[in-house]
Amino acid sequence: MFAAPVFITALSAVVLKETVGWRRWSAVLAGFIGVLVVMRPGSAAFQTASLFPVATAFLYAVMMIRASLSGR
Repeated sequence: MFAAPVFITALSAVVLKETVGWRRWSAVLAGFIGVLVVMRPGSAAFQTASLFPVATAFLYAVMMIRASLSGR
C-alpha cells in the first residue's frame, strides 16, 4: 500500500488534470525508493504473486481518484 501515492500522483495528473510539480514528483519518488528498499527487488525469492500488492495499490489509487471525481 505504500506504493499507492505513486499511482495516485500519476493518476491525478492524467485523470484530474492537476498540476504536479517537480517537488511533489521528487517526494513521491523518494518514498517509492523507500518502498523498493523494503521490498528488496531483484532477490531470488521473487514470484509472480508479488505483483498482487502492486495491483492492490493501483486499484486503491483508482478508488481514491474515483472518489474525488464523485465529489465534484
